[in-house]
Amino acid sequence: MKRCCRVKLNTDNMNLENVMKVLIINGSPRAKGNCAWLSEQLAEKYSGEDCEVIALKDLKFSNCGGCENCRTGEGICETDDDLKAVLPKLLEADLIILSSPNYYAAVSGICKTFMDRWVCLKKRAGIPQFRPEQKLFFVFVQGAGNRGHGEPAVEWAKKVCTHYGLKFYGMVIPNCAADSRDGIRLKMDEIRMNLSMFL
Repeated sequence: MKRCCRVKLNTDNMNLENVMKVLIINGSPRAKGNCAWLSEQLAEKYSGEDCEVIALKDLKFSNCGGCENCRTGEGICETDDDLKAVLPKLLEADLIILSSPNYYAAVSGICKTFMDRWVCLKKRAGIPQFRPEQKLFFVFVQGAGNRGHGEPAVEWAKKVCTHYGLKFYGMVIPNCAADSRDGIRLKMDEIRMNLSMFL
């Protein structure tokens, strides 16, 4: 099963120093849901950049075991799973785009587990390893029409990103029924506009 997709970058006549590293992370457990469709659309938007799409559902990874080796031992996560290759990519990206469906006013289970594992992305002194200029754009999709249903999750994600020193922008996309792409299609211009303003 394919776990990630890298957009082919044409580097002919391109100054690679000006190429932005974009990491798009689909935090939905569904193979062809709104988050997957959104990830595909944004990959096209950043086709001129160094862009990679990762679907968390295709990775095998476990919960943070609380061993604290990343804080007291060698300063690395001892868990040997698929996140060993993914977590360093977070530190390399200029822009991280993370999407998740609304599960009871919270991110999906795999998205929460993924973000829990960020604990190893701090130095032993508790200083985040992210660069000050790095940004995370969070898209929270939900079937409900009231954006307020998703605000608690956006606020939670903002606190996490602030804790790690990431610049943050989050938005709730309502009326995104699980079996239809109509809702997310109607909001794509708004998402693209907010992304452009964020950058």
